[in-house]
Amino acid sequence: MKFCSECQNMYYIKINGEDANTLVYYCRFCGHEDNEPTDDGVVVLRTEYKKTEQQFSHMINRYIKHDPTLPRITNVKCPNEGCKSNGSTDKSNGSTDKSSSASGGHDSPKGHEPSVIYLRYDDANMKYLYICEHCDTTWKTDDNK
Repeated sequence: MKFCSECQNMYYIKINGEDANTLVYYCRFCGHEDNEPTDDGVVVLRTEYKKTEQQFSHMINRYIKHDPTLPRITNVKCPNEGCKSNGSTDKSNGSTDKSSSASGGHDSPKGHEPSVIYLRYDDANMKYLYICEHCDTTWKTDDNK
């Protein structure tokens, strides 16, 4: 904090009228202006970003697949071979079709279509996190390469 050299009231900062890239201290009480910067108050705002690998573990919990506001896609295959969306159940004997008709159609074969939630975890590199709704398997965009 800097104070006026004339009346000892607090200085305020404004943009210099002659040069828009410099700041000027001015006093609201007496109107005095000081163009002399101090060594300790030169930086007005500094924002530093660290370029590190984004962590996404805080984005995943056991309730995430029940969130209806998250986007879902059906054209991405789950990498888990045992997932029922990949057809891991034995459909040759028709057990899936019989159970779906007995339960009133709630577990229809259409219910085993891939349903994957996707979340962007790295905006700069457009990296996504995928979560299978059937088996809770999670994978990243880089895992597909």
